[in-house]
Amino acid sequence: MRRLPVLLVACSVAACAQYAWVPDYMTPACAATGPLALTNAGPPVRVERSPQTAPGSLSGTVVVAQRGDVLDHARITLATEPVRAATTDSLGRFALQGVPPGRYAITIRRIGFQMTRDSVTVPREGGVRLAVELEVAPSDGPCSGFGVVRVRKPSWKVW
Repeated sequence: MRRLPVLLVACSVAACAQYAWVPDYMTPACAATGPLALTNAGPPVRVERSPQTAPGSLSGTVVVAQRGDVLDHARITLATEPVRAATTDSLGRFALQGVPPGRYAITIRRIGFQMTRDSVTVPREGGVRLAVELEVAPSDGPCSGFGVVRVRKPSWKVW
């Protein structure tokens, strides 16, 4: 007869308490901020029309405010349906293609820097070039990324 391994989990009859990483706007302390609010935060995004580029393209660079050093691994999120996102390369450049014309909320964030939120209008003809400056933040602080929350899952969903 073959023995099967036994998984021991500290659970009550109804549910197990676990911790999970969630976007911090889902935590109780940051619930009022929303995932992509249209309010400005941080320095404004400089927008320049670029008629020689493909329609619906957004491209640009992300740099450190006051220093001008390029920022790699910054996350740019555009509130379209579905949400479009890009990450800057080692030279601080990013590009999004095929964005329908219209006005959208844009969020730029990187760990260790203040998040910037603004809006951008994508024209019918040509594209848009963006210049983004992120300010150094000694601490990311609340409501700036991800948080850990305690969740209760049914005991039959333990994995």
